[in-house]
Amino acid sequence: MNLQFISYKFPDPVISVSACFAAIVFFQPAVFAAKSAQEIAQYANTITVQVNRPAGVGAGLASDGSGFIIKREGNTYIVLTCNHVINPSDGPKPVRIRTNDGLSHNINPTSVKSLGTNTKGSNDLALFTFNSDKDYAVAELRSPNQAKLGSKAFIFGYPVNNDLNRIAENRVYDFQSGTIWESKDASLSDGGYSLQYAAQTAGGMSGGPVLDVDAKVIGVHGKADTQTDVKQLQSGDQLTTDIKSGISAAVPIESAIILSQQIGIYGLKIDNSTTTDNPKERITNPQDPNDFLARGLSQTSNNRTAAINDFSQAIALDPKNSIAYYNRGNARYDMGDKQGALADYNEAIRSNPYHANAYYNRGVVRYYLGDKQGAIADFTVALRFSPNDILAYYSRGSVFRTMRDGRGTFADFDQVVRLAPHLPESYYNRALARAFFNDRQGIVADFTQAIALNPRFSNAYINRSLTMRRLGHLPAAIQDLNTVLSYEPNNAIAIYQRGLFRRDAGDRQGAFADLQRAADLFQQARDTANYQKAMYAIQRLQSSPPTFPPSQPNYRQPGGEITPGSINQPI
Repeated sequence: MNLQFISYKFPDPVISVSACFAAIVFFQPAVFAAKSAQEIAQYANTITVQVNRPAGVGAGLASDGSGFIIKREGNTYIVLTCNHVINPSDGPKPVRIRTNDGLSHNINPTSVKSLGTNTKGSNDLALFTFNSDKDYAVAELRSPNQAKLGSKAFIFGYPVNNDLNRIAENRVYDFQSGTIWESKDASLSDGGYSLQYAAQTAGGMSGGPVLDVDAKVIGVHGKADTQTDVKQLQSGDQLTTDIKSGISAAVPIESAIILSQQIGIYGLKIDNSTTTDNPKERITNPQDPNDFLARGLSQTSNNRTAAINDFSQAIALDPKNSIAYYNRGNARYDMGDKQGALADYNEAIRSNPYHANAYYNRGVVRYYLGDKQGAIADFTVALRFSPNDILAYYSRGSVFRTMRDGRGTFADFDQVVRLAPHLPESYYNRALARAFFNDRQGIVADFTQAIALNPRFSNAYINRSLTMRRLGHLPAAIQDLNTVLSYEPNNAIAIYQRGLFRRDAGDRQGAFADLQRAADLFQQARDTANYQKAMYAIQRLQSSPPTFPPSQPNYRQPGGEITPGSINQPI
């Protein structure tokens, strides 16, 4: 398992704006000393809004986010946020916002405009409007992007805490300072999240502003260390997910400016002056925990020992720094020191009992150290803080599966399907869970859906063929294997299984050919266990006279050999 130190559609018309716009407003204020953190927080509070779920929707049933005002036209305000905030993949969409004066305002439903999605080559951004005759501050945006390794970053937003019922309007703002450790080409990042920084953020802060030392907005925060990359989802019944990185990330504000212009929104307040920050000195001679954290994170891919030393320096300066313990635990895990990682995750949780990813990562480590009950307990806590965490459901379900807990396995993989219905692996894993209850019709239905989403999902065809055989549908079972072999002609498991099914169909010659070919492929791959199974099947076939002529296939339950691709075994 490789540890990766990385972040951690609209039916309505586009925003209605007037036809007459001035050119983009650039201004170059006089150069002043960097603002204090308190001054930046006070300013961020005036431009940031809560983006809230519909009234009456309880904890865990919807998502909340943040956003900030980027333009005013009369009594209409334009708010910038993340697309995943205003267009969530599940649950009801937000319908109202709350400004810093405590007033709630309805989102104009026809104004919502997606600027992209959380995918490679796109930007996870969106705009919407609300109306008010109150005077609210408008954000000042810094362009061009001057953020680099060591630049200070300040993140403002409204985190969700389901455990404390801090949802919707009950949320209180959070202001975090951090240090940027990577700024790369936005086109190389999923969702455009190319500004990455060490800061303790949480779900609900997505869409909030990221500001520099001069209180200018440099990014749109959107990836908190509690969020999940669904691409990590695997198929099968082994716990194969990665430890979570715990890094926060933002889409550079330049991307938002360009995309806004493309839909006719000009007149934004853009500051193109030079920042007063001095990131080079900060990284060369780090003085505070965030600086050591940023330098450590920048070294995790090429010098983990140096990274661990920097994380340790951050801890020496701040013994309760949850992020430093967390990232040192990640580095130790990646170096194979699971006991050291466990100790650091324990300290991260002791310093911050609401650090959902620390519970998740500790759960993974506990699993590999043989403490399955401890792993389940940690994944359960992580889900209490992040109820829509796909990987937490997947990993807990995987542990339940290794413990032969059918109910727990099915319940968790059923949630994975709910949260990621577009992924074929979701249905594949739920099909495996149904095997505990011998729900063959349900198994076939889930494998069929997985195949519909991925017509070359070989393991789904192979396992569906076994289930079809057990249901007595021998021709359909063989056809599934034929499909796999049409595009993957050397799939030894498919060939082996087809050999067994041909035997049952009375085609002894075809069975011999398939079983011998499968044995040869297993031998070439040095797969001793499956080679021996194939040879045993050949020996049985040679020593047994045909019980059924070709015109009378054996539709009874298969017996004898267990196929390498059995639904109750890892593939």
